[in-house]
Amino acid sequence: MYIPDLAKYLPEWGEGEKEMNLIAVGWLDIDFPYPKGEISIDAQDKLEQFCSNAMIRNFGVEFCSLCSKDEFVTVPLKFGKIIQLFGTYEIRIPSSDGKKVYAAPDFILHHVITHNYKPPQEFLDSLLIAPLPGTPEFEKFAEPWSQYR
Repeated sequence: MYIPDLAKYLPEWGEGEKEMNLIAVGWLDIDFPYPKGEISIDAQDKLEQFCSNAMIRNFGVEFCSLCSKDEFVTVPLKFGKIIQLFGTYEIRIPSSDGKKVYAAPDFILHHVITHNYKPPQEFLDSLLIAPLPGTPEFEKFAEPWSQYR
C-alpha cells in the first residue's frame, strides 16, 4: 500500500487514532519513486528496536513490492539476531515537537537496509529522541494502541 511520506495517515480501524495527527512514513511501492540515501547508525539502531517490538498487528501478510518476489522479508540485526517481517505490523513514533505521531510499516527497516530508502529528516530526528519500547515513557505513549498488539 503506497502512501506518500508525510501525508496524513488515516487508518481504517482504531477509532482513537482517527483523532490523532498521524503522519505516514515508509509506505513504499515499486510504482512510485522514493528518496534514497544513508541514515545514521544510531537511527538504524533505533529503527531496529522499534521494528523488533512493533505496536500494531494488522491482518494478512504482505510481501515487499520493491523486491518483486513473493517471499517473506528476513532482516539481519546487530549481534547476529535475525527478524522476519511479514508486512503486517506497524510502528508509531512520536514527533519531536509532540504534535504528531509517525505511522510506519514494519517493512521500513527492510526498505532502509535493503533498498537504501531514506525517510524524511523530521522522522529521523524524532526517531533519535523517541523513548524506546519497554521503557515507562514509551509504554505511556503506546497506551492508546495496547489493544492492537
